[in-house]
Amino acid sequence: MWTYFSLLILADVFVNTSSDKMFIPTMIPENVEGLSVDDMLIGCGECEKRYVERLYKIKPEMGHNAQKAVCSVEYSHDQISDKMLVIGGGPGTTATRSVAKAINILGLRVVHFGVGLDHDGAPYPLGVTNPCKNWDQNLRRFGVQDMYDMMLFKSSTVEECYESFERFDLRLYDDLDAVIDTPIHHITYRLLKLYPNAKVVFTHRNPSEWVIKRTAHQMAMPAIQQPCGVLIESLSNEENVEAYYANLELLRCILPQDRFLLIDVWAQDPRDIFVSLSKFLERPNPPENCKFPSKVDHCLNRPGEINMK
Repeated sequence: MWTYFSLLILADVFVNTSSDKMFIPTMIPENVEGLSVDDMLIGCGECEKRYVERLYKIKPEMGHNAQKAVCSVEYSHDQISDKMLVIGGGPGTTATRSVAKAINILGLRVVHFGVGLDHDGAPYPLGVTNPCKNWDQNLRRFGVQDMYDMMLFKSSTVEECYESFERFDLRLYDDLDAVIDTPIHHITYRLLKLYPNAKVVFTHRNPSEWVIKRTAHQMAMPAIQQPCGVLIESLSNEENVEAYYANLELLRCILPQDRFLLIDVWAQDPRDIFVSLSKFLERPNPPENCKFPSKVDHCLNRPGEINMK
């Protein structure tokens, strides 16, 4: 739910956003003048360096954003969980809703954009609007309604937005098995630091088509890590596509093959998607009538009724 203050800012964004503005009017961007790409690679691993370099070529500000998002993320030992969380690393508008439903059919407790489903498919938790444990309490520390509010409205500077991520408690997902859809793909790298045993399901579609579809969403942001104040409309289609691929290759680079699964419902056989997903998540194969995604709602058998194959 948008706050009244957020709606006022939202109106200002739509009135004032133009192709040459990278950040929304309420957030002061960092001054990166005088910083070279080498300056932005400090503290980066090899995979992270390639990510930063690719975003730097789009805009120097994005290179610095990338460095903050993936080269300086550290957590103490007591903050790290050994849970095998399933993370939806793909952006919205890539069949994330169908993937969330499929994962739930395979017996996992999942949240898709704030809507929770328990292991048996029932709403999770019953009678609670926001399914993430202690989520509201954490958000109130920043006086915001959701993480979008934090990334776009609450912080007055990009640096403040970065600092908010440092303080934000992402261990809210401990009571879940899988988290998918916005803003998860913006914080996948951080979640992998907190949940080093996690697996990533990357829902994918042709990036050129994705940009066109995603731009129709209000306040959409590029498919990158921690896009503090950056709107998708501030980049050209070609720049958004390059940013999309940079993010995809970052995740492929840092994860072993057995912890990364790419799903493209526009290019893959529907049955093969479900079978590969169940194998990846180490779950029994779904019934034969389960085809993905068009038939996903017709899979009435719950995981306990599925025979191992």
